[in-house]
Amino acid sequence: MQQMIIFSLLIGVGVIARRVGVLTLSNIPQFTSLVFNFAMPAIILAGITGDEVHIEGRELMMVFYAAIVTIGLLIISSAILSRILGYGKEFHGVIIVMTTFTNISMMGIPMVYSLFGPSAMIYMTVFLLPYNLLFFSYGYYCLRDRSNQEKSFNWKNISKALNPGIIACVVALLLYVVNIEIPNVIAQPIRMLGAVTGPISMMLIGSFLVDMNWKEVFSDVKLWFYTLGKMIVIPVIIMLIMKQFTDNHLLLGVLLAAVSTPAGAGVPLLAQALNKKVYPLALKGATFTTLTAVFTMPIVAIITGLT
Repeated sequence: MQQMIIFSLLIGVGVIARRVGVLTLSNIPQFTSLVFNFAMPAIILAGITGDEVHIEGRELMMVFYAAIVTIGLLIISSAILSRILGYGKEFHGVIIVMTTFTNISMMGIPMVYSLFGPSAMIYMTVFLLPYNLLFFSYGYYCLRDRSNQEKSFNWKNISKALNPGIIACVVALLLYVVNIEIPNVIAQPIRMLGAVTGPISMMLIGSFLVDMNWKEVFSDVKLWFYTLGKMIVIPVIIMLIMKQFTDNHLLLGVLLAAVSTPAGAGVPLLAQALNKKVYPLALKGATFTTLTAVFTMPIVAIITGLT
């Protein structure tokens, strides 16, 4: 609840900034670029700059396998959900991204730390490596506007996937595996830059809310059913499945954060940059799931026995 209040206050600052003209339609794309091309890659690299003991061997592979299986289950269940709810084919990609790539970085990390302590953070760090790698590759693929894409194979389209986020993921993975320690004079600026990801992202979301038709949001019955499926049904099913394969309480806590947190704040930002047609749905989904998270996350934890 405290974390939700913090997010709400930052979103409110974004609303005020938009109202007084600090954030405008003309400079929002530049701030969005700042988040995705500088701040988010920094927060990815910041995850390996701590002094926690590295997970090695069998335990390391277990976390990677759990991350891959969990993300795979999220992708499959989100694809099924989009078809059950009758969303058009052009919206299947944004539904998959909203459901799969949750707000684990800005909401899940504080939740895991408060519930399980610093010993769980190394599990979170390892989990975030494949998670972020997929977000900056598969997430981009799902959200891009296919109407403006070349149908024939083109090497230039492949090179576009090498965005700063995915490069940061690859670098972070290599440094983590070979256990190279980043000097503090470099690590500290990386952590400082990564730290602005949350505040700026929340403020941008707030600036977007100024243009939102709230009556349309709350009257969208399909959005209510999507939120029920994304925030309760899917997390409960996945957590009950994963509990059959591991009894590691710290790992299960990280998985709980991955599946039960709301749609990532970065999803509407990415949609705004890549595919404006699905942007309204991405913004409504991220906003509504965030509003309900304070109630749904404890419900999932209680049902799955992870309290």
